[in-house]
Amino acid sequence: CSTTSAERVVDFSSVGAQSGYIAQRLHNRSLYLASMFLLPEVAHLRLHLFAHGTIRILNVGGGPGFEAVGLQLLADFFGEHVNFIHEIIDIEGNWAGAVDILNAVLKQESATANTSMTFSIRDLRRLDLPLCRGS
Repeated sequence: CSTTSAERVVDFSSVGAQSGYIAQRLHNRSLYLASMFLLPEVAHLRLHLFAHGTIRILNVGGGPGFEAVGLQLLADFFGEHVNFIHEIIDIEGNWAGAVDILNAVLKQESATANTSMTFSIRDLRRLDLPLCRGS
């Protein structure tokens, strides 16, 4: 499976291509969602988010799960004891190894939040896609 961008087509079957993609985009992409919760206009949403002990996130087409990094950093910054459960689904199955590595790093580096990540290959064109495990 290939992903297109304005500059080029990236084949994620190569570990080198995955590593380069992650290195180039990790900082910016991990901050997108977390930065939103820092805006004064949405402080009430952040309080509502952290009021839950467990937060389930479905990351569709999420590649390696950049959002998990940002949300864990946000929770750690505010000292919130929450459990993030990230379910990442992508049509590109080669992201599974990167998700496993990121999951292990987040488990080691957390100050207060707990993050667990799972990955599954899904084609969103199918109508029988289960959105959450165990539901």
